[in-house]
Amino acid sequence: MGEDFAQGWRDALASGVVPDTASPKADVTLRPDAGRRTPSEPANHPLTILFRPDPHLWDGRYTNNAWLQELPRPLTKLTWDNPLLIAPERARQLTLRNGDMIRLSLGDASVTAPAWIMPGQAADCVVALLGFGERHAGTVGTGAGFNFYPLSGRASAPSLQKVPGHMNLACTTTTI
Repeated sequence: MGEDFAQGWRDALASGVVPDTASPKADVTLRPDAGRRTPSEPANHPLTILFRPDPHLWDGRYTNNAWLQELPRPLTKLTWDNPLLIAPERARQLTLRNGDMIRLSLGDASVTAPAWIMPGQAADCVVALLGFGERHAGTVGTGAGFNFYPLSGRASAPSLQKVPGHMNLACTTTTI
């Protein structure tokens, strides 16, 4: 920043660049066939389930807060529910649409919940948001959503199965 740090800092903020901090230039050459290559079909990997805390309700401690239930989730824009997030490739394999019911099983435990198709999600991965489906969470939170906690901590391989039924999910954006 030079001898006068305050002035150097103001100059960097004004220009958007801190002088002499650029990475060295990298010369990269592509393989000759790079433009002709097509992505291969995804391998049939075993299914992975990720249990994640809901971004608003966390682990369920804020389930009875109606304002937090009503907030749209960052990626799905869903409110009030926690469907199983599934990749488009896996949804095509199971002929699923948003809201179709699926059963997620691990060993002898299973939870049936609606599916929500998440573009960009890995084909061999499903995401279950925790913090919902509480039995005694107050007037707002009791019975809202699906409880995936009984499936967590199990070592058996997960499996998905489409089951009859459909649930309309509250979403703040238009979906196809």
